[in-house]
Amino acid sequence: MYASVLFWVGAWSVLDVDLNGVRFEYGQHVRDASIGLVLLVVTDAYYGMGHVRGSLWPKMLTPACSVDNAEASTLHVAACECATHVRVGLALVGSVMLWNGLYNLLYWSPHEDQLAAALGFSSVVAARGVKCALALVFGLLLLATSGTLLEVSRVPVDLLEAETDSPAWGSPLSKHGRAFARTSASLCGQVMLWFGVYELCLTWCPVATLDDYGRCMPLPYQNPWKPLFFASLGMVVFLATGTFVPSAFLDSLDDEPLRRTRSPRATRKTAVLYARCTLAILGSAVHNTGLWVLIDDALFNGIWHNCSWRGEAEPEELSCGIRHVLFISIGYCTLLVVRAAAGNVGIEMNLTPTSSLRPQLTPPDSFRANGLEFTPAPVEADCHSTVSELVQ
Repeated sequence: MYASVLFWVGAWSVLDVDLNGVRFEYGQHVRDASIGLVLLVVTDAYYGMGHVRGSLWPKMLTPACSVDNAEASTLHVAACECATHVRVGLALVGSVMLWNGLYNLLYWSPHEDQLAAALGFSSVVAARGVKCALALVFGLLLLATSGTLLEVSRVPVDLLEAETDSPAWGSPLSKHGRAFARTSASLCGQVMLWFGVYELCLTWCPVATLDDYGRCMPLPYQNPWKPLFFASLGMVVFLATGTFVPSAFLDSLDDEPLRRTRSPRATRKTAVLYARCTLAILGSAVHNTGLWVLIDDALFNGIWHNCSWRGEAEPEELSCGIRHVLFISIGYCTLLVVRAAAGNVGIEMNLTPTSSLRPQLTPPDSFRANGLEFTPAPVEADCHSTVSELVQ
């Protein structure tokens, strides 16, 4: 989880500070969002980022790429491994670019100064509060209407729903159109929620003053109590809602045993479930806000100072770009080691630096279904006799 935030801080800073120079231009933010969208579509990760099941393209990797396939040559497996890493890497870059572009467009459309003047407020803080509140409300509505509130919250509840609407390669365009619309609504809702929580948390400033940006002073490297409080509060919400481990987005093979741990009788119409999902989403955003601010403004502050979105003077000793690349490298390598790189972009596969780190999956000795316990038959057992035994 923390490696993911570290990667995102580095990649986000590359866009905001190194490439865009912390200045606003509609063209550059539309460009970033468009490139991110294209990368997610090409890598078949767009549906996954919106927590919508489905696929735009045919299977990119054949069964011969599996390390368990004895017929595959070592060279072929290595090529497939490289292609998979490239796919996940491009999807991660695309996700950051899409989110960064959408966030900046939301931040400047309209800007809080313009909104304060239009509403007749004397302070931009009040206008920011109105904008953030609207962003939170519309974000939750978009997640609810897209049917992805539960998936985004990572609350481990199995609804036992049939995946009848999951589009695949060759499905009718109408089915892909519905899935694409749901994904787009979900992503916009996620960005709105992140925007509302992040801006409100930076503005909430008891017994302190605001800087020129209308945000809290002192900065985190001078007094980190507030981001630490947010990170701790979010951790409490993670544990209270049971979303701590699912929110790490572990790769599919690792995540499978953690799913379906709650009662299958829960439905989307349960008010308690909606409240739990909403609390989990807001808690996750609060936690990540605190962690993001600590990493961006306080980590390695003795070496790199003022390298965040504030766009202040760059130090002479080491370029801020080195810090950003360091964050990206450490974050991505850690995601690979803990098997969470693919899961962070909604790609259902187990991606590790080497196949030797992959867990060896063995079939269970028995499983339960509908209150009955079954034991898998040996491979050499006769099919008809096995069926007869199960019927009896």
